[in-house]
Amino acid sequence: MHQVCEALTLIQNTNDKIHVLADALSAWDSEKVELTDEHISTIGNILYGYCQDIERTAQKIKDRSK
Repeated sequence: MHQVCEALTLIQNTNDKIHVLADALSAWDSEKVELTDEHISTIGNILYGYCQDIERTAQKIKDRSK
């Protein structure tokens, strides 16, 4: 049960982070802000970091369930 709670927390946290990025991209799409190369790089780094967090947490959950 603990692993399920951890997985759900991971999903919720990741979902929240993705919504923040989506809001930022929506502002760019509606031409409220300019999306620069630096912004694109930052977004890429953030998404990569999210993927790394998901992989690490998923591995921890798998390891504990053995």
